[in-house]
Amino acid sequence: MTSRALSSPLIEEFFPAQGSLSRQLFLIFIGVIFIALFSQFSLSFGPIPVMLQSLIILLTAAIYGARLATLTLFVYVLLGGMGLEVFAGGLSGWRILTGASGGYIFGYLVASTVVGFLAQSGWDRKFNSTVYAMLIGHLLIYLPGLLWLKVSTPSWKTTLELGLLPFISADLIKVLILACLLPFSWKLVDLSKKLF
Repeated sequence: MTSRALSSPLIEEFFPAQGSLSRQLFLIFIGVIFIALFSQFSLSFGPIPVMLQSLIILLTAAIYGARLATLTLFVYVLLGGMGLEVFAGGLSGWRILTGASGGYIFGYLVASTVVGFLAQSGWDRKFNSTVYAMLIGHLLIYLPGLLWLKVSTPSWKTTLELGLLPFISADLIKVLILACLLPFSWKLVDLSKKLF
């Protein structure tokens, strides 16, 4: 694999946007819609619904790369803060950004940048390295999320019970899904280059 392929995000293989402002704006628009739509869906495997938001954000980060993913998440957060109902559950407004879940939203921004960078460094090409990248991404979502949530809870025990423990198993499943999907996508890219 060439060094260019290792430094290019997956989206460049299907929809080259480097140097084209209109294409980059289009991809940001599509990314925001994609994240906003999937943020409204949840899966119920037990008493606590599992939101698809982190799965879609980390997938977008890996596909888009650091710069485009960060811009996409920034626009998403900005639109949500301005009142567009793009956050999970159709929520919006600055009260969400400054409320108990605001730290997680900030974490999405940080995670999208780091996961996008890791993907551009080739971490999304193999199963194991993709697992590590997505675990790092989830960690970067949870760190600011839990620190901010702690402000409105009486103890760390309560914070972890509300903001981490119920979601660990679902997040591990998300990591595995992404660790299968992304390397498989790159295999398809490599195969298409050999065939065509």
